[in-house]
Amino acid sequence: MSDPVEPIDPDHIIDWPIGRNKIESPAHVHAFGMIALNASMLEESLFLLLLTYLPIQRESATRLIGDMNNRDRSDWFRALIETNEKTPDMADRMIHAILCFDICIDNRNMLIHALHAGTDKLTATMRLTKRARSNPLREIRFEVSIAALRKIADEIGSTLNYMLDWWFHKTNPLDPPRPLPEKPPRPDRLTIPQP
Repeated sequence: MSDPVEPIDPDHIIDWPIGRNKIESPAHVHAFGMIALNASMLEESLFLLLLTYLPIQRESATRLIGDMNNRDRSDWFRALIETNEKTPDMADRMIHAILCFDICIDNRNMLIHALHAGTDKLTATMRLTKRARSNPLREIRFEVSIAALRKIADEIGSTLNYMLDWWFHKTNPLDPPRPLPEKPPRPDRLTIPQP
């Protein structure tokens, strides 16, 4: 017999998690959740665009793309655009999408692989640490505010929407053609203090 399920208002901030499982405020957790969810959808948007541009059977393309990491997918997509996209304005906008994608995924990776080291109770700025990829003996320490986390989540969302607009534009051509999707601003790269 299962426990009865109580309805939850998803717009109401609940007191969860509790005890030692709670890392930070609901605002911090919400921002991290939006970063993770938007970035997963952003990865899928690149997957869809690659399927659209690859001149091979969809099942074979899906297997090839599925075996690649994000950096390889991004590099491959850039090469496809630079080689095959004949319209300079479209190529420029797609290269912008790849640049935005790379920055967004780098920011997500930096945050998602960092460890929580505390939060300033006055400013709500989180202190995070991460081992340097090139030297795991070196610990990188950095701080990020709720406003910065939300900005990163918003930039990932804007890049996701831009890439989905491109996918729709490429898979649903109109006659006469619709206007090209507008470039979003280039995301800011999360800056980490150097030792």
